[in-house]
Amino acid sequence: MVELVARRNRNLQALVRRLRWLLVAIVLRHLFTRIDRRSPVRGEIPEGQAAPDPESRWKAPNPYNRPAALDSMGTIAAPLLASVSIALIAIVLGNVTSYRWPNIVLLLLALAAAGFVASVEFAFMARQHAITPDELEGWWPDHDKPERRTMLRREQRFHVQRFEAWADRARRAYSAAILALILGVAALLLPPGISLLHLPIGRVSVIAVALAAFLAEFVWVAVSTYRDRHPHVELPEVGPEPEN
Repeated sequence: MVELVARRNRNLQALVRRLRWLLVAIVLRHLFTRIDRRSPVRGEIPEGQAAPDPESRWKAPNPYNRPAALDSMGTIAAPLLASVSIALIAIVLGNVTSYRWPNIVLLLLALAAAGFVASVEFAFMARQHAITPDELEGWWPDHDKPERRTMLRREQRFHVQRFEAWADRARRAYSAAILALILGVAALLLPPGISLLHLPIGRVSVIAVALAAFLAEFVWVAVSTYRDRHPHVELPEVGPEPEN
């Protein structure tokens, strides 16, 4: 019996390692197959070319405070949840016979841990491009010259595009990891050796809460993704400002 459990643990550990490297390979393939936009040369003053239509001097992030929100996700939430996922993997590996579907639980928890780690990496890459117009003007004393101003506007737009691309990757990885973690916890709660129709009412309630949380998170992710692709914002009406 002991030898059987040890062999099963070794097989599960090998499975987790293969899944981890497979996920890394998929992420790397996704990153390196995207068309890379060339960065403007630092310090090079391009030939002044007027924009075809007047536009804002700087491009603002949307929402305005997205860099701060990304910092909270990449430095607090994702690392904490990654450690929780890894801790749950260690607990399951310590006693696989106590769970109904240990392989499925381990798969979901491994996907969750990998997703949270990926979101941390993506947030780190995005933060490198989160620059402000004040920082650009502070780095270039001649920012008032028309040629330099044009170059800085182009650079700022380039970095905003890069920031949004990496921030989107971080959010997608985080959302997928959250879904995998919740579903893994729901599978972990199923006891072995008992028919699903004869589960205690207390255990059924806990599993139902976990599944409801999974459904709510899935709907939230789907709605957020739809709203990002089809933005429609109605600003509230405001009255006149008081006269001094």
